[in-house]
Amino acid sequence: MKPTIGVVPSWQDEDGNAVLTPNYRDVLEACGAKVEVFPWAAPAALAADICNHCDGVMFTGGHDIDPRRYGEERYGTKGLYALDRDEFEEFVLMNCLAHDKPVFGICRGMQLLNVLLGGSLYQDLEEQRPGSLHHPDWDSFERPSHEVMLIPGSPLKDLLGFARLAVNSRHHQGVKHLSKELVPMAYATDGLVESVYSPEYRFLWGVQWHPESMFRVRPAQLALVHRFVDACQDFNEGEY
Repeated sequence: MKPTIGVVPSWQDEDGNAVLTPNYRDVLEACGAKVEVFPWAAPAALAADICNHCDGVMFTGGHDIDPRRYGEERYGTKGLYALDRDEFEEFVLMNCLAHDKPVFGICRGMQLLNVLLGGSLYQDLEEQRPGSLHHPDWDSFERPSHEVMLIPGSPLKDLLGFARLAVNSRHHQGVKHLSKELVPMAYATDGLVESVYSPEYRFLWGVQWHPESMFRVRPAQLALVHRFVDACQDFNEGEY
């Protein structure tokens, strides 16, 4: 039986409908998963019921996380926030952790893992971290924007075998203080954390780039998502 993976939508349209960028569904289905799109937000009882039907959850890109969640006031004018999404995703993540379900965070999703597990963010890399790479390369989809260095001995390095990986880059925020519950798996050449995992759970990974936009032309990105789907399959089959 295919694993069912819940996906948090990327956006909400003017009519209040949840919008999922198609590439997320495409890459999960290419790896053999069924996709269940969550609502944008839902009462706790409904959210718990939805979580119960899933073998894992993918947290996607999108809005900035409210900095008050990591004890800061909003900086500058670039932030676009969705407080109801923050609240809903917190419930979903805590539900996953309580049941040790596989979790994969992409872009905002990785930042969310860091914040909800006690870390913090740069609210704007170009202003708060001078000398950084140009991370907000909004035209970077299938085309890589920079490389990341994979940490020897990390699960990501063990999976891919590469020392360096070319990635796209569509974010203006990034990890400032890394959660004590997370371990880095890759850094950008400017030292910014670009991938994390938690050794305390069966599968809790995050990447700052967008593998769903690159998987058709970059096999390593497909392998990365496949590792998540395999973990969900194992959960589905009770192999942990």
